[in-house]
Amino acid sequence: MAFQPRMIRGERAEPFPQADVVRETIFAISEITEKRIFTEAEILGLIEQIASEEGYKLKDLRVKQKGYDQNGNLVTLIVVVTPEKARSLGDGETEYGYVLKGRHGGNFSDTSVLYRTYNISDTDYCAGGIVGEYINDAWVITPHAMSHKVTLEPLDES
Repeated sequence: MAFQPRMIRGERAEPFPQADVVRETIFAISEITEKRIFTEAEILGLIEQIASEEGYKLKDLRVKQKGYDQNGNLVTLIVVVTPEKARSLGDGETEYGYVLKGRHGGNFSDTSVLYRTYNISDTDYCAGGIVGEYINDAWVITPHAMSHKVTLEPLDES
């Protein structure tokens, strides 16, 4: 299913929530290989659409981290679900992320992607995975493309 990013929020809509501390990084080395650069509003709109399909509302999301190249282009973004909402749904730490096609510090992606990761507890992890890719000039969103649940067994220390 192809989505067009929602660029303008309703006049009465609240602004996208920020975490108490938003970590911002400017990558000294950043090579953009995508022919289109997306705005923060476009990416947040896509993440909001994906998260809403999974039962989250805007008030449940917080921008946690932003990464920019030397020209001020957004190249990475991380949005987290509030711990209270995640726990109410039986999830642990949940985050949605974005990486623009290219190499940005330690991040590398062959395509511009949106991804989701989360864990249920210290021993139960759901890896999540890519939930959207920018392919042929359109975002292809697959919000329910989720990896299977993996339970980590304690190491046998004998």
